[in-house]
Amino acid sequence: MKGILSLILQLLGLFLVVAFVFSLINYTFGWHLGMKGQEVPSDPGAAFMFLGIGLVSAGAGFLLDRSKPIKQAG
Repeated sequence: MKGILSLILQLLGLFLVVAFVFSLINYTFGWHLGMKGQEVPSDPGAAFMFLGIGLVSAGAGFLLDRSKPIKQAG
């Protein structure tokens, strides 16, 4: 269970960092990058929130993955 949670947190972090890059590209070049008709916000404040939350969740997933498993008797 801990492995799945770690994977989900790391993937969430990856996707949010990619959203940060897309958001900065939208802001800088005026492009309209997105998926299925929904573009990523081109606001720098939203971009840095994506980056912050993404780095925190990826870091939490990394630390959760590194923690030692609990030894069970038997």
